[in-house]
Amino acid sequence: MRIGNVELACHVLSDGTRVVAQKEMLSALALSRGGAGAGKGDRLATFVAGTKIKPFVSEDLAKGIHSAIRFRIAGVAGRPSFAYEATVLADLCTAIVNAHMEGRLQKQQEHIARSAARLLGAFAKLGIIATIDEATGYQTERSPTALREKLAEFLMEAPATWSQRFPDGYYQRLYRLTRLPRKGGNHPRLFAALTREFVWKRLDIPGIVDALERLNPANENGDRAHLHHLFLTEGPGVSALGAHLVKLQTLMDLAKSIEELRWLAAMAMPGRGENLALPFVDALLNGQRGNAP
Repeated sequence: MRIGNVELACHVLSDGTRVVAQKEMLSALALSRGGAGAGKGDRLATFVAGTKIKPFVSEDLAKGIHSAIRFRIAGVAGRPSFAYEATVLADLCTAIVNAHMEGRLQKQQEHIARSAARLLGAFAKLGIIATIDEATGYQTERSPTALREKLAEFLMEAPATWSQRFPDGYYQRLYRLTRLPRKGGNHPRLFAALTREFVWKRLDIPGIVDALERLNPANENGDRAHLHHLFLTEGPGVSALGAHLVKLQTLMDLAKSIEELRWLAAMAMPGRGENLALPFVDALLNGQRGNAP
């Protein structure tokens, strides 16, 4: 699988798990196999345990990195190979870029941040899974009901009773970025469009936008009978939204305008089929966010 000018060896295991080979993942991130990790265990595990990057590494990501998958390629003799679940690469890239934007990485680690940013510009969690499926031909083997089954984990057919799931801090950030005055009553209608753009279209749930349009369609005035988030299942659905909002609010804090937020979101949480032009990534990593388009 080719991502930009990087070649990644990817596989779909017999249980359907999509993985990226360990060796190629290290190469894609410009992490040498020697250095700090030489002779002391896995290089990637050593890197994420460092004090600079560790605060940005989630518990799930750390677990995924410390649980390299050992497998054999059918029909290929020799020693077994090692790989990581596909989403580990996307999550690690996000952690690296976030650490860089916070000024936590060392100068000699900047090339790693550049590599991570370029990869983020090419895929996100869902994007890498779809790309691996296409590259391996696995997409032809998937059950036609797979998408519906996946959605059923996150969405209910009927809305729940009202519950606040968007923190007030989210709206405070929108007021700052749009420079709109905060008045009593409902939030500006623009915020609904921005929430669709930055939350629902970028949430890590395949097919959710179309499913919500079916479950909660807008009337001729653009109003809906319910809030979209009331259709999320307790547990997986609500948790996915919460995790997304944490990441999004981090980007909102870094942005100076809605235009810049779009730029940052395209890099850190691109929507399906969305790519970020590499010069914009370079500008960000060089600290030129104020010149974002």
